[in-house]
Amino acid sequence: MKNMKIFMVLLVVGWLMPMASFSQAKLENVKSNIKMQVAGTSTMHDWEMKGSGGSCSANLDFDTSGKLAQIKDVTFSFPVKQLKSGKDAMDGNAYKALKTEKNPNITGRLVDATISSADNVNYKIQGTLKLQIGGVTKDVKLTADGKLNKDKSLTVKGEKKIDMNEFKVEPPSFMFGSVKTGKDVVVKFDLTLN
Repeated sequence: MKNMKIFMVLLVVGWLMPMASFSQAKLENVKSNIKMQVAGTSTMHDWEMKGSGGSCSANLDFDTSGKLAQIKDVTFSFPVKQLKSGKDAMDGNAYKALKTEKNPNITGRLVDATISSADNVNYKIQGTLKLQIGGVTKDVKLTADGKLNKDKSLTVKGEKKIDMNEFKVEPPSFMFGSVKTGKDVVVKFDLTLN
């Protein structure tokens, strides 16, 4: 009789364990279009380039209550020539500085991420991104804000100041070197993973 009770407990536990593992919702290969803005300074005036395109994919794990539990396997690729300033000469100089002939895309892969939320809707995302610009890859610390939408898509927005010298990008100059751009740029991004 004692063995029968143990067997029944093991049977029930064995039956419930797979159900617990299926209670997590997982969205794989979530895709998104990226909006990006790059802003900087020069000896003449501030400047900015904007664009949208490229792609981003990620795996989003939700717990049984519907709370976003984990973001992983995030990768993105953004074509540099999607960035436009409205001035062809400036765009051409920027594309040349970013070595688009050999490296047409800015790419990244999230190495690690932690997420936190007080309300299960608005999230703070902190992580390390392996960012490649102009063929040079560096680890970049990143903080972003996420918002979980009713359809379980995740809108992510953030910005990061980047020293282009770290990526061996020589700041472009214009008018025979009399106008020079600064080495620091601020990159802003906005995407919805759905």
